Amino acid sequence: MITGDFNYSHIEWYQDYGHGASGKCSGLSDNDMKCINTLRQKFFLQHITNPTRQRGTDVPHILDLAISSDDFVSCVEILSPL
Repeated sequence: MITGDFNYSHIEWYQDYGHGASGKCSGLSDNDMKCINTLRQKFFLQHITNPTRQRGTDVPHILDLAISSDDFVSCVEILSPL
């Protein structure tokens, strides 16, 4: 399990048939595409599908990711920041 703030704010993560999340690839930078391609090549699953960051009137983004090599994550609860 790898978790952290990855700052790929342009990737739109969506639920992928109950097995982690996939990213929509249209209009992404080379760096964003490297992230998506690495996850796919290594058969890693990204489990966060709801926004984890928003400040004031900013657009909510999924910046914090939870990545694993197996689909053992059944539920992720997003809590308010401290």
